[in-house]
Amino acid sequence: MKQKTIIIANWKMNFEPNIEAGLAEKFVSGLTRLANDVEIVLCPSHVGLHQVNQFIKKSNLVLGAQNMSWVRQGAFTGEISAEMLDDVGAKYCIIGHSDRRIKLGETDKMVNQKVLCALVDDVLPIICVGETYNERSEGKKEIVVQRQLEAALKNVSGQKPIVITYEPVWAISPGGPAMPDDIQPMIELIYQSLIDYFPLELVEENFRIIYGGSVDGSNVSGFLELDKVSGALVGAASLSYDKFKTIIEQAKKNTC
Repeated sequence: MKQKTIIIANWKMNFEPNIEAGLAEKFVSGLTRLANDVEIVLCPSHVGLHQVNQFIKKSNLVLGAQNMSWVRQGAFTGEISAEMLDDVGAKYCIIGHSDRRIKLGETDKMVNQKVLCALVDDVLPIICVGETYNERSEGKKEIVVQRQLEAALKNVSGQKPIVITYEPVWAISPGGPAMPDDIQPMIELIYQSLIDYFPLELVEENFRIIYGGSVDGSNVSGFLELDKVSGALVGAASLSYDKFKTIIEQAKKNTC
């Protein structure tokens, strides 16, 4: 059975919790009907999770988090565990985003530990992989993405749903979006790697590959039309109801 197209809104560190809650309320009011055909995931800040969940928990929109700890519990001041995310209602968590890999020194090992912790506590990982401009220019894009992917999935059974996001760092705003022709070979690389790691039936049942990087209403259809692409991770365009609604409408068209 084909899985739903998934569109994930990553609000990053842009809004206070009350603004996030207001935006979530607007999304629920305007996007609920569209969410029958497209899985819509909202990822507010940690401090906004509870308030956002109050508006979406009775809707068909889904709550996600932007980050989590690489350990399950203990003396780790300021960290948030997967169990805590599950308790507050988060179904998904973004793991290994380039913001954290590059700006905060998150390693491949930490990404893997987060993935394993998430799966234990029934939070579904949205694993981000992607190369920088320099890595791409040096002809290393395949090596980098395969390394990140293999490390992230170490000791993972493949028995639970996982989203893999190809988000090349060079394409994230203000760098500008990649073209579909740039993306297709990397999507094929990720898919081939997955079927090297896991039985084909598990890959088809439990894994979705999506694209992220300057996604908006003008280009999302081109990405969703690519073979093996099942959705998109949206940053800046998800901060506006009107812009995000356009993306969801385009995603719905691609499911028909």
